Amino acid sequence: MRLVTLVENVVYNTQLSAEHGLSLYIEYGGHRILFDTGQGDRFLKNAEVLGIDISLVDALVLSHGHYDHAGGLETFCRANKNARIYIKDGFFEPKFNKDRKFIGIHYNESLFAGRLITLKSRTEIFPGLYIMTDIPITNAWDTHFEDLYMQGEHGLVLDQFNDEQFLVLKENGAISVITGCAHRGISNIVRAAKSSFDLPVRLVLGGFHLSKSSDDMADRLIQQLSTFDIEKFGCCHCTGVEKYARIKSFFGERAFYNCTGTDYAGAEYKGAEYKSAAPLR
Repeated sequence: MRLVTLVENVVYNTQLSAEHGLSLYIEYGGHRILFDTGQGDRFLKNAEVLGIDISLVDALVLSHGHYDHAGGLETFCRANKNARIYIKDGFFEPKFNKDRKFIGIHYNESLFAGRLITLKSRTEIFPGLYIMTDIPITNAWDTHFEDLYMQGEHGLVLDQFNDEQFLVLKENGAISVITGCAHRGISNIVRAAKSSFDLPVRLVLGGFHLSKSSDDMADRLIQQLSTFDIEKFGCCHCTGVEKYARIKSFFGERAFYNCTGTDYAGAEYKGAEYKSAAPLR
């Protein structure tokens, strides 16, 4: 497995640019997958700098229907004409923030028709690579629905992110969990993955949605995550840099900040970087 972060909130490489959003490029089992697109075309520009050809991507998986994770969907469809696009039922439901500003994704018939695959259950899209659609809420305290709404029958209702999905990659007797914003809770996501596969967790990477949480809440989550015996944590986006510092303090070298341009190949950890694998040809 190779995983390159095309877009995230933080960047140190002066040739790349960052934004509030997330987009991850994955090479796995001879296939190329894009997980989320960020807000617009920045993922595409960064991919070009990094030598990654988005037109060769085999599948796009969208974690949920928010602009910072799927706002680049139209850009992707123009750059890539063949990839299947996986969403969960409810992805295009209108979504709003606390100021009633639209933060969802508009449906574009001319670009999207015939390309979307809407999922309702766990789906293996390539051998060993699964889209997970079921996230039971065991820890209600580890959910992040506040001030986020969707259009209901009689007006706006609290969005409980039933459209959220995540990835599980099964490799060498262990799993890696790749998530977007973890609105339904990163502890609930990891538990769902472990319950489904009953394998050790090598990596959990993505947004943990702690940026607006209290220190006590972050520490409670850290204690919960420590019970899963996770080998490595790649934190980014809505985790928040300050809360990442608490995660790093607890887990030490098992945790790293997954900023824009990070190239993770499951190799030996070397300071702030990982050894990168050769890209697919």
